[in-house]
Amino acid sequence: MPKDTPNTATADLVAALAELDNVKANKINPAFKARYVSLDALLDAIKPVLFAHNLALIQTLVSEEGKVGVSTAFLHTSGERFEFGRLMIKADGLDAQKIGGAITYIRRMSICTSAGVSV
Repeated sequence: MPKDTPNTATADLVAALAELDNVKANKINPAFKARYVSLDALLDAIKPVLFAHNLALIQTLVSEEGKVGVSTAFLHTSGERFEFGRLMIKADGLDAQKIGGAITYIRRMSICTSAGVSV
């Protein structure tokens, strides 16, 4: 961050986003033979950078009208909150295992979108 930039929540968010790098895939989905990054590896890459810039990742489970999903935000130590919206899927006909897998997928995609990184 330039020396004359005020230390605000927005300045911290901009600095954190500028510092984040794309995350390398560390797993292979055997069904599709596709590489992907695990949620824990993504969090390990993202959270320390956010923390260094006074930010925390908050993901809240959302359920409404037969849909489940996640609401993602970054919370600054000042109390300012940066909302990145919700990502939802239809839960009709899904058992608990499939819903859990879908939530994990949604969490990863929502983090990537919010942080501006590719996996």
